[in-house]
Amino acid sequence: KILKKITYKILKFIIINNYFYKLYLNSPKKIQFEGINNFNPIIQKKKSLQLLISIKNNYFSKEPYQTISLQMHSFDWLTDFKLVGGIDLLKKSRMLVLDWIKCNYKFSSLVWNDIIVARRLINLSINYNFFASTSDTNFKDKINKLVLAHFRHLSLLKKLQYEKLELDIEITKTLLVLSKYFSTDRYFNSIVKLIKKQTIHQINNDGFHKSINVYEQAHFINQLLQIKNILLFYNNNSFIEIDARINDMTSLLKNLFHMDSSLALFNGTNNKKIDYVKNISYLQKDIKIKSLFKVKDGLVVISLEKTKIFFDITKPNSRLLNKQLHSGTLSFEMSHGGEKIITNCGSPEKYFGKNQVFFRYSAAHSTIIINDTNIAELSEKNGYKRIPKKIVNTSEELKSDFILSGSHDGYSKNFGLLIKRIMN
Repeated sequence: KILKKITYKILKFIIINNYFYKLYLNSPKKIQFEGINNFNPIIQKKKSLQLLISIKNNYFSKEPYQTISLQMHSFDWLTDFKLVGGIDLLKKSRMLVLDWIKCNYKFSSLVWNDIIVARRLINLSINYNFFASTSDTNFKDKINKLVLAHFRHLSLLKKLQYEKLELDIEITKTLLVLSKYFSTDRYFNSIVKLIKKQTIHQINNDGFHKSINVYEQAHFINQLLQIKNILLFYNNNSFIEIDARINDMTSLLKNLFHMDSSLALFNGTNNKKIDYVKNISYLQKDIKIKSLFKVKDGLVVISLEKTKIFFDITKPNSRLLNKQLHSGTLSFEMSHGGEKIITNCGSPEKYFGKNQVFFRYSAAHSTIIINDTNIAELSEKNGYKRIPKKIVNTSEELKSDFILSGSHDGYSKNFGLLIKRIMN
């Protein structure tokens, strides 16, 4: 497996750094792409609009990481421009897109990261009728060429992904909606099958996204809702389980808020995107909040009158999904009334960009720590290098009390100790 994984990485490096790869991406193909007008993703309003309005010519540069946020390269601002509308923003959107094309970024750069490519491709497509549909033929040709190149590049990245089931579902969603324009029905159906397998692989038996991150839970639900709309639009009923998946995950999401309505800060969650998470949790009406008292993997949750407790019993079991997991086994958070009393540090790290690894240390969590040593040994690139092999928990409900008990062997090799925490 290791040899095969290395082979995939070497092959990817050789292909995307080859001179002929750019020729392939830009090779002509007769297309009549006029944007996607019937696809409406869940929109998270940004705060960048006033800044973008003041942007002058030649905004993008050859040094994208030093002067410009990677988030700008996702082209989310096109949606902001479209929402506000007006001829000035229309002209500015065309200027920015042309600036970006002129920079000719290398395919090995983070600008061509698969998630950023997927978001840029979607934003170009769903906002096409705003910034490109009334343009001249020359501009349209450039945009159509750009969109096709993005689709081909994203398709290749999927092929060169060793663990295809652990691709971000946002990538497969993007390939799904664009495949009807740039590929075949057979390809479309293959992406549907992959998505079905992803929902099984990336979601554990209790309904948690395996990252055990509240934002990622909401993000996954958002993608499933969009996929549902895509399938409905194309009259495809091959994923009959999708409603059950959405309802189960949403029911669980509704239970990940503290008494003060803030989020449970586990595994990189922070409150920066709380409005987005709330929006997703409210989309499905009349769904009962899922009980998380007897879960086997993820967060045990107790709600008792004005008190709420979260207890982390996450079992690291998927290397790619666990790249963002924190070493906080048996950590807990508690809120009472409108106050949060005990909390983890959370993490201010961005969805794109360099991780701030120290927020993942055990010391950043309300858990038991021995000799300033992490419960799990963390690797910035590969997630966990050493993990607890055995995490055991029991949840017992008495007449007027709850008893939570958890243990892990994360310190067994270092110190010959087993750790146990009991809360009642």
